[in-house]
Amino acid sequence: MDAALSFGYVAVALAMSNLFQEVLFDAGYVPSNSKMYPSGAIIAAIENALHTTLQLVCLKGALEEIRLCLTKDFKFRDCVAASDCPEYVSLPAFASLGKLTHI
Repeated sequence: MDAALSFGYVAVALAMSNLFQEVLFDAGYVPSNSKMYPSGAIIAAIENALHTTLQLVCLKGALEEIRLCLTKDFKFRDCVAASDCPEYVSLPAFASLGKLTHI
């Protein structure tokens, strides 16, 4: 992969991470190690904002990844793989370098 394409991919990933946080926060979903949220509602909030089908990946009932599928020219396309999350998931808060942060 050439450097320009790699940089573009990383820039899109960072922008999407910020967008996910904003969309989830606006929908009332905030990081919590104890509160559980309906995974279907999380999917709906993001899909309604981005107008594309996505995939959630969970580990032990906690949301670990939000996957968007893109074409080679960074346009959204529907993801075909199903999410593997339970009906209710947590949005874990975690400590990083001594600071509280979230997904």
